[in-house]
Amino acid sequence: MELHAKLYPTERMQENMARLYAHMLLFLRQAVKWFSQNSARRFLSAVFQPFELKHKGLVNDIRTCARAVDEEASASSKAEIRGLHIEVRQNGQRLADLDQKMDANHKAHDARLDLIDTKLDNIQVKIKEVTYRVTDVQGTVRDTRARVIDLQLSEVISTLKPKTLPEEVFRKQQALVRRGTPWVDDNKGTLEMIQKISMWICTPETPLLVLQAGPRAQANARELAIELLDVLEPANLAVVWHLCDTPGPEDDAGPSRADILRSLIFQVLRAGQAQAGSALEGMDAAKFQALHSEAEWLQLLCLVLRQLPRCFMLIEADEGAGEMLSVLGDVVSQTRGAKCILKIMLLARNTDLSSSVELGEQTTILTVQKPAPPPVHLRRPRTRQNPRSLAWAGVKKRL
Repeated sequence: MELHAKLYPTERMQENMARLYAHMLLFLRQAVKWFSQNSARRFLSAVFQPFELKHKGLVNDIRTCARAVDEEASASSKAEIRGLHIEVRQNGQRLADLDQKMDANHKAHDARLDLIDTKLDNIQVKIKEVTYRVTDVQGTVRDTRARVIDLQLSEVISTLKPKTLPEEVFRKQQALVRRGTPWVDDNKGTLEMIQKISMWICTPETPLLVLQAGPRAQANARELAIELLDVLEPANLAVVWHLCDTPGPEDDAGPSRADILRSLIFQVLRAGQAQAGSALEGMDAAKFQALHSEAEWLQLLCLVLRQLPRCFMLIEADEGAGEMLSVLGDVVSQTRGAKCILKIMLLARNTDLSSSVELGEQTTILTVQKPAPPPVHLRRPRTRQNPRSLAWAGVKKRL
């Protein structure tokens, strides 16, 4: 009953529920009154006034009211179902109308799409023709651009070419070293020095190495540097160097630091022409013929070094090793973070750089001491298979 009253709260439903509750309260009041009597009176009442005579009319009223509630709920349910049926029919009619309109719109839309497809096909054909032409033009432009860059780079390299090529100086110094020590130097200290150089080459944390010549050990330090260049030159990396050459009669003084930087730029461009040449794109070769400061050459050297994957640099400082070490430190700091793996070795004379120059954490100093010459009866001529050559072969394997 309570469910009917909540589902269909109409006025008639409320009236029928009120009558039902009223008759139920009357029945409960009579029941309470009968149960409140003593046993004797209840017995007499049950004999002389049985349930069928005294309460039958009230029970019938309760049943009538309950039946009225059910009938009201049934009538409301049927009315609600009828309303829903009418609404469903109306919605069905609306949907049918919408379907007709959508069919008409689809047909019109398909016709527009067919027209657009035809136009797009025509546009696509024209785009393909234009693309083929643009591709041909781009290929021509790329070829022309590559040729122009090659020409510009060749002209720049020719402009930067030093009077004496570094290879000539290297071969000359190499011949002097071999002529100076015809026997094999398999001193233990020398082999340890080669091993330290090998470890430095394979350690990326220390890009700068100072190979400092001890007292009367300048020739030994230069010999190590020449042998290292001989090992690195065939390797798959750019190797550039500056070695001090014997001045001629027309040379008043050695090359300046700007000349050294210019020679290094020449070698870097020549060694990594495919990579480093992109850094000079658009530059006029005539600009390189003018006088430039040391800072400008240093900036250009760092610019071309950033384009190389790997580069090894060896600089021999005849005088002013401290200033050259400072310049090389600037090269390391300006190329830090680039893709280039840079290793720089400074070959210094008998100078204590650790006390005259502030060294950073990325700088290593190795001091070459002059070994004692072996006795005459232990001297052996130079051969390809000796402890020193085997040590350099180990360095080459690490590369």
